[in-house]
Amino acid sequence: MVTDATFISKVRDEFHNDNWLYHPNPIVRRLEKNRREAIERTVISFVPENAIGLDVGCGNGHIAHHITQKKKVTIIGVDGNPDLLEQARKRIANFSTIMADARSIPLEEKVDFIYCGCILSHVTDPEKIIQEFRRLIKESSVVIIQIPNDTLLLFVKKVVKVLRLQFLFPKIELQLTRDHVQPFTFLKLSQLIKDTFVIRKKIAAGIFFLPFYWIAVLEPKSSRDTK
Repeated sequence: MVTDATFISKVRDEFHNDNWLYHPNPIVRRLEKNRREAIERTVISFVPENAIGLDVGCGNGHIAHHITQKKKVTIIGVDGNPDLLEQARKRIANFSTIMADARSIPLEEKVDFIYCGCILSHVTDPEKIIQEFRRLIKESSVVIIQIPNDTLLLFVKKVVKVLRLQFLFPKIELQLTRDHVQPFTFLKLSQLIKDTFVIRKKIAAGIFFLPFYWIAVLEPKSSRDTK
């Protein structure tokens, strides 16, 4: 049986995220850079000094490295790929990592913050990731989640295909990419978190004023919020 984790790991080996940073098309490079920097800025803005948190789906530690260079926080990397975790430990001094599926992180202690890239669209049951995030945070914690704006991404890919401009975007799949097992929108995220979190802020990330990605800054829902 092929699990989501096995599938994602196989695809990530072929389409490693860093490939987009060095893609031959400057638009793709800039979009990926903007996507990552948007997460970094959001974490730096909303997470207090000396906080301890998780980078879920940390990959090779690129984003965690940039954050820890700019703010005094402790980040623990979580990923299901041992090779990427090893790269992360080499990149960041004294970087602690946990090899785990985002839906079942072997950690009992509560953390001050959690952030992740577009991992929700990589699984068939993203509600389990949301439940796990809620289990791991304090009432004062913040969760920062990035999702793809697949409505816009798929529309742009369709235009590229109709205009026969594929040659400008080598290695770009002109449909939902294989590591995204379902399309995602901000509305879908809102419905997914409505019983456990409240949205503190919605942030766009993209290029040419187009929001190819959304970032949601979340706080745990209290009994006061449910009234």
